[in-house]
Amino acid sequence: MKGDILPDDADVTRLCTHQQLDANGWPKATAFLPRPTGAFVSVNWLEALRLSSRSVEVTEILRVLRSKRSVGQLAKLALLHVGRCRAMVTANTKPGLTIQYRHEPETQPDDPSHSGIDNIPHDDNTAAELLALSVEALYPSR
Repeated sequence: MKGDILPDDADVTRLCTHQQLDANGWPKATAFLPRPTGAFVSVNWLEALRLSSRSVEVTEILRVLRSKRSVGQLAKLALLHVGRCRAMVTANTKPGLTIQYRHEPETQPDDPSHSGIDNIPHDDNTAAELLALSVEALYPSR
């Protein structure tokens, strides 16, 4: 349901453009910063799709993202585990910043897995750097 907090055992992906990847192809902190006018960092909640496997989930996320925007050939999907990321940010920021993952499904176009990471400061890269360090896997866009 819109606005619900995602469970700690959830997995999300974040689309990282090639400009947001370092020389080794790993996400930089800039991939996890909110836009200046944005309230949250957009991600997609894999389990919301209720599909049969991770590869099918990733394929569906990429299909949905392509329906909404251009996805470059060098872009990658970064996999994050909600509970581990939340714990990492809370333990390593002062005064214990708490990020939240909220379900924010969209209907135009249909994106039932769309979610957001709330409470990432616009003026401090620490949380974004910790999220970049917490990426568990990368999936190519092609």
